[in-house]
Amino acid sequence: MAEQIRFTVEKLDKLKSTGERIYYKDAQAPNIELLQTKGGSLRFYFRGRYLGKAIRIPLGSYPETKPKKAVEMAGDIRSAIKNHEDPYRAIGSTRKRGGDTLADFWTIYLEDYAKAARKNWESSSKDFKNYFKPLAKYKMEDISPAM
Repeated sequence: MAEQIRFTVEKLDKLKSTGERIYYKDAQAPNIELLQTKGGSLRFYFRGRYLGKAIRIPLGSYPETKPKKAVEMAGDIRSAIKNHEDPYRAIGSTRKRGGDTLADFWTIYLEDYAKAARKNWESSSKDFKNYFKPLAKYKMEDISPAM
């Protein structure tokens, strides 16, 4: 279970890397969690439900995204969900919904996850270009092992 702390600049500056992934929940704001990676980087996420499915939306990395901004973004997402709107659009995401190509998903993966969590994300990018470039233009739902 995630440890609950109050997300303040002072507390986040004092967090030390333990060499493992740790999740924290904000003691005051609902639906916000903080991931501390093995390398020590910190990333805010919104965790909730939309259309009956669990969602996890990246809000940004600390210190670029301050705790107060993450709380505001989470509030915008909660409001969007309450009004039956796309929660990704509530935070200004240009992420397309449905019909995405493999290249679109790869870009999202690099920007939202790999750069924050992996030191060697550049080698993954090279691997994508070497092995998956022919599939990049295909929609995800059209890709199969038979290709």
